[in-house]
Amino acid sequence: MPAPTAPAQASLRRYLVAQGAYFAAAGLAGVIYPWLLTHDLHASEGLVGLAQALGSVPTMLLVLAGGATADGRNLRQYVAQLQLVAALGPIALGLIIALHSLALPLVVAYGLLWGTIAAFIMPARDALLFYVAPGELGLTRTIALATGATFAGQLVGILIGGAASTTGAVALLSVQAALLAVAAIATARLRLARAQVTTTRGRPRLRMIWPQVKQGVAIVWADERLRTVTLLIVLGSPVFNGVFLVDFPLLNRAYYGNGSATLAGMPLMFMIGVTISSLAMARLKPVARQGRLFMFAYANSFIVLCAMHFALPYPLLLVLILWWGLGSGVGATMSRSMVQAAAPEAYRARVLSIFQFGQVWGGAPGAVVIGFCAQSFGVLNALLIPSLGAGLLWLSFRLFTPLWHFRRQDALTS
Repeated sequence: MPAPTAPAQASLRRYLVAQGAYFAAAGLAGVIYPWLLTHDLHASEGLVGLAQALGSVPTMLLVLAGGATADGRNLRQYVAQLQLVAALGPIALGLIIALHSLALPLVVAYGLLWGTIAAFIMPARDALLFYVAPGELGLTRTIALATGATFAGQLVGILIGGAASTTGAVALLSVQAALLAVAAIATARLRLARAQVTTTRGRPRLRMIWPQVKQGVAIVWADERLRTVTLLIVLGSPVFNGVFLVDFPLLNRAYYGNGSATLAGMPLMFMIGVTISSLAMARLKPVARQGRLFMFAYANSFIVLCAMHFALPYPLLLVLILWWGLGSGVGATMSRSMVQAAAPEAYRARVLSIFQFGQVWGGAPGAVVIGFCAQSFGVLNALLIPSLGAGLLWLSFRLFTPLWHFRRQDALTS
């Protein structure tokens, strides 16, 4: 496979810089928001839980609208503008803290603003990737690079956020705003590898958003490849989100000392694994049997969750979670590649927003179910619920869908 041309390489690098900077800002937000609630405002456990839920709701509810409003727009300009708007949140909150006027409603407003804008950035940014992907590199390897940049950026953001006790929130909010500005500048300077048809200008008409969302759902459901991959992601969302939101903290409290460092080590090892495997896939020859590899990666999750049931020593648990991340990086690359390749150009952002909704919607129900299971049957036994769910989903999709036989459809036209 020939190497990408110099302009294509430069544009892809800018996209990856924008991706990494944006997700570093997102990682920072994930640290700053709860830290302000617990450290500066001393909010009760109930208020912290409610505020965390409120911060995640806008993304879940609005990501489909975000996809509908992105289709037909000049994505390069649109995404850059949204990232600049997102920078206003940390700037405003930093000024409020500097003026000693911090209050719970203002922190929640910051979380709501971040979640709302993220819902519009996510599908637009992922749709933009198709237009900057070098034809010589291929869609799958480009998506692998973007996935690696995503998790590497989150890692950097979380690590920077760990300095909150030393530097204070104002400094970190300034860094977050700067990262968003970097993402916006890099996005605005992208050179497209293939022409994008722009049909929409000005503000979206609210009355048109819901019909456009329904149209996107109909397109996904009518296409066998889109329907199958997206349905597995939707059904698996409560299984895996519940592990991160509930099982990790409860395992940490019950078996690993309840320290912040031991708790942080779990998701960090997962993200390191995803980053490593994604970047490795970007260097390897694209896989022809993408559906088969995706299902192998999904089976890996079932095996890992079963092993976690045995309360392994903490170092061994981290190795296991790293292995889980390695498999999940492969699965994420394969699933996104199949969806991107099958999505019609005029509806790409809408299709991707449905895929992204499938990834995020299951946090709340998954957390509730696993939380009650842990309370009723014990923390370790509660891990059998998501492992059983993952196993049943794998078996069902292996027997009753053609996912196992899906092959690579990766052609990019210049």
